[in-house]
Amino acid sequence: MLANLVVAIIALMHVWFLILEMVLWDKPTGRRAFGTSAEFAAQFQEQFGYALS
Repeated sequence: MLANLVVAIIALMHVWFLILEMVLWDKPTGRRAFGTSAEFAAQFQEQFGYALS
C-alpha cells in the first residue's frame, strides 16, 4: 500500500516536471522555477525554432 502511494506521488511529480518543461518554461511560473528571464525565453525560442507565433 505504501509502495503504491510512493509510486503515485513520484508519477505525479514527473507529470508536473513534464508540464513545467514543455508548456510553462516561458511563462512566469517556469521562468521562476528555472531562474530565467523573459528575454532569455524569447531568445531561446528564436534560436531553436520554438516560436509558436
